[in-house]
Amino acid sequence: MRLKQRLFLIFVLSAILMGAAGYFSLEIIRFAGTGFCPGMPGKDILIAPGSSLKSIAGKLESRGIISNRLYFVVLAKFKGADKKIQAGEYVLSGADTPEHILDILIKGRVKLYRLTIPEGLTMYETAALVEDSGMCSAEKFTRLCCDVKFIHSLGISAATLEGYLFPD
Repeated sequence: MRLKQRLFLIFVLSAILMGAAGYFSLEIIRFAGTGFCPGMPGKDILIAPGSSLKSIAGKLESRGIISNRLYFVVLAKFKGADKKIQAGEYVLSGADTPEHILDILIKGRVKLYRLTIPEGLTMYETAALVEDSGMCSAEKFTRLCCDVKFIHSLGISAATLEGYLFPD
């Protein structure tokens, strides 16, 4: 009699666990294919290099891009995307499905800036154009243009990037 009770208890617990797993799977599928906030305009989201999946999901949830950070983490791990998310500045919207958002982050479809640099500008004039475009501050641009370590990492042996900033 004791064996029958144990088997019955194991059966009941197994059925409950399978039901819970099935429900959770359906919730993840529903989450993956449904936008959180239809009609929402895109928001700029910066994913820093080395960001963890949990921190990325938390950022997306706090900005109203996704509804549930845990579900996003599970979705990313299920798709094998947890280590493939690329750093960068993105424009993401809660109107997009989490599956589409994940695809954007994996493929690195970052925000693009359009900038035309007329010929003959100095490094400082170019820095002002870069700042006006919203890419970064003129001060940061100028600092990088004078950073010898950064310049050498580009394969250029010069003290500044003055003369190396061409319109093409």
